[in-house]
Amino acid sequence: MLLKYLITNRERINICSKNGLITIAKRALSFFKLQGMIIREIKLVMAGASIGDLVVIEPLCIQGPKSNISIGSGTFIGAGVFIAAHDTVSIGNNVVINSGVEVFTASHDVDSPEWPTTTAPIILEDFVWVASGAIILPGTRLCRGAVVGAGAVVSGVIKEGTVVAGNPAKQIKSRATSTFAYSPSMRSAVIQAWLGKS
Repeated sequence: MLLKYLITNRERINICSKNGLITIAKRALSFFKLQGMIIREIKLVMAGASIGDLVVIEPLCIQGPKSNISIGSGTFIGAGVFIAAHDTVSIGNNVVINSGVEVFTASHDVDSPEWPTTTAPIILEDFVWVASGAIILPGTRLCRGAVVGAGAVVSGVIKEGTVVAGNPAKQIKSRATSTFAYSPSMRSAVIQAWLGKS
């Protein structure tokens, strides 16, 4: 959990030094944002979600059972994300879901006179990046390192390292590397303040 990680790994500071005072100021200014992240994580875990270490979750909206959600370590979920968790939503390690993204696991059968609800799981593998305002439709699988452009509407399987954009999302390129060594949550100013990074 986030709190345990930060307590264990925080930078020990010398409060008599200039850098120590700067770090204290950064921590003080980010305290309430950190508090909100910790409370959101605790609420999700208490409701049955599975959450890895050092996950940053900004204010979001989740409909459906929270127990359908699993989030890997190092993942960042931006403000205003909407997740309809009527089926499983599996989010891997070091994933970025930027602000305003909508994730749907349910729809309706438009060919049936009864218009029944249909559901399908969503899988976002490690190092996936979903840019702001994108829509992820039921049954989508974003393979390792896939990138979804801002505002794209995605369905189906997006292959490893593929960059897609548009409505409907189409491949525009492949990523130049398949070796990734970053943790999106480590780029959060709040996390950096507590770990002592500049």
